[in-house]
Amino acid sequence: MSSGAPVTLPARWRRALLKSDLPSPEKLVGVVWLEYVNTTSHQAWPAVRTLAAGGSRKGAHSGLGERRIRTALARLQEEAWIAEVKARPGTSTIYRINPLHVVQDPLHVLPPTPARGAAEVELEVEQEEISGADQLAIEEWAKEFVASMRARRSA
Repeated sequence: MSSGAPVTLPARWRRALLKSDLPSPEKLVGVVWLEYVNTTSHQAWPAVRTLAAGGSRKGAHSGLGERRIRTALARLQEEAWIAEVKARPGTSTIYRINPLHVVQDPLHVLPPTPARGAAEVELEVEQEEISGADQLAIEEWAKEFVASMRARRSA
């Protein structure tokens, strides 16, 4: 970066999303959803109606139908771009950015070793471009990912 300022996690997430092989509607919904993300918690909970047609003070909307928004959010969650923090029946679901897609070198999950019986995970992060708070968020998600992989392998 020419300015030397760290690139925020949401900015890196957006760049990775746009470079991904996801279909355009998912990318569009992801970018619009990102407009509602809290810069500290990296969480957002805009209503599907808001993502479809706007109506909030931010005014960002996709122009897609509500059914397509739900499908896109489900795909973003399925592909681990966002993670559900809390489902709230009767109101919008809280999602959080999954930073695992924004690391320089993606995670490499190796087969379990006989001695340890657990997955080994390599995580390299381009630290000069990530702020301290974003680095902590990435490390937290990496730990959650490793724990979930171990749980799957032991099941």
